Amino acid sequence: MVDPHQKTRLKVTVDEYFTVLVLTFVLVAAVGGWVSYTTVAAPGTTEERYVKGSWQATGEFNHSATVQRDTPLLREGNVHVNETVYLTEGTPALAGTFAFQFGGAPGNATVTTESTLVNYAYHEGLKTRLWETEASIGSKKEQVQAGEPVSSNFTVDVGAIRDGINRIESVHESTVKQGDVRTAVDIDVTVEGTVANQPVEQTYTYTLPINSTDGYYVVLPPKKDDEQYNVMGQRTVTDTPSTFAVLGSLTLFFAPLAALGCLYYGRENDWFTVSSEARAVAQREKVRSEFDDWISTGTVNDDDRMIVEIDSLEDLVDVAIDADRRVVVDSETHTYVVLDDDVRYQFVPDWADSLGDDPANTAKETDDGDTTDCKDETGDIDATSDGGTHDDTSGDGGTHDDTSGDGGTHDDTSGDGGTHDDTSGDGGTHDDTSGDGGTHDDTSSNGVDGATNDQEAPDTTADDTDA
Repeated sequence: MVDPHQKTRLKVTVDEYFTVLVLTFVLVAAVGGWVSYTTVAAPGTTEERYVKGSWQATGEFNHSATVQRDTPLLREGNVHVNETVYLTEGTPALAGTFAFQFGGAPGNATVTTESTLVNYAYHEGLKTRLWETEASIGSKKEQVQAGEPVSSNFTVDVGAIRDGINRIESVHESTVKQGDVRTAVDIDVTVEGTVANQPVEQTYTYTLPINSTDGYYVVLPPKKDDEQYNVMGQRTVTDTPSTFAVLGSLTLFFAPLAALGCLYYGRENDWFTVSSEARAVAQREKVRSEFDDWISTGTVNDDDRMIVEIDSLEDLVDVAIDADRRVVVDSETHTYVVLDDDVRYQFVPDWADSLGDDPANTAKETDDGDTTDCKDETGDIDATSDGGTHDDTSGDGGTHDDTSGDGGTHDDTSGDGGTHDDTSGDGGTHDDTSGDGGTHDDTSSNGVDGATNDQEAPDTTADDTDA
């Protein structure tokens, strides 16, 4: 449940900062309108790259070796196909076939195939080739349709390769021995054509590794380039905002407009109108809530202590803490006071005047315990008690009107003889010792049981009926 003082402070805040709130909501609505327009009505465009066309290339090796003479392990004329290990003694020559095909792009293309035999020494530690020799073993160029294969044949004489390596070792023995001698068939395929109406020339490299040693050679799996080729284009596309972006931008626009409507409607219907007393109470409760543990409520009488005015309640609480005293708030004047020896520290808040009557007009207590109301500085007193005693010692004879209900005793010792009118209901006793002889009129309605009028002034005229 909302604290009524918090509700009041909220109203006060809205009332004080009404213009600031309006400008803030207008600014937020303007921003929200711009964001909504750019998000929903005109989302804008973006340049993006896309695949206009592509072709796919595939290359495949096949190899075989025919036994040229009988050995204890081989029979002449037998063909060994796609073996991993071939014996050099019976099958010294490796026959290979390479088939290439492209697809995905319509039309014709020119395919050029270059076959090369490479011998080299590879250093594992340095990850580089120490030496290398190359020899062309075939080439081919032809016009083909998409999807039509292109084949090329090659032959590798492994025996001749070993003879060549032996010659290199005899001349460069130390160099050869530093690396691992290897052989490979490299086939470079160049495709020239048109993809998505754009001329394209792309080269692919395929490698068939062959490791030869004395007595046998090993054919390893082939290595190949990326076989996908894309032709990229650029286009302008309209941005599609997400649902969250749309809802967020619209909320940013309509929410402050709704808030503006509520502000103006509330102002027209006095939602934010707060009385000065309620405003003062809310302000007091806010401040009190911060220092409530240090404050007590009571009555602080005036005395002769030196008064020190403190600028804020917070500072007064600091004084109380330092002096090991409590802060007392006077329930009538709403002044916060700390009494420390002969010094009176006090803080008079701005809201004090709005919380009660002026202390100058508060009730005063008579000598016999009855409470009377002092109206002005002339000493005129309105005594409406029931049978109390009134003693008038005013210096210049003021006017005294005693309308007590049951007839009390009145003693007038005014210096200059004022006028006294006693209309007590039951006939009281009146003693007039005014110095200059005032006029006294006693018209008690039921002057029985010894109602006495004693006149001692020199020139006093007393008329018990109608002076």
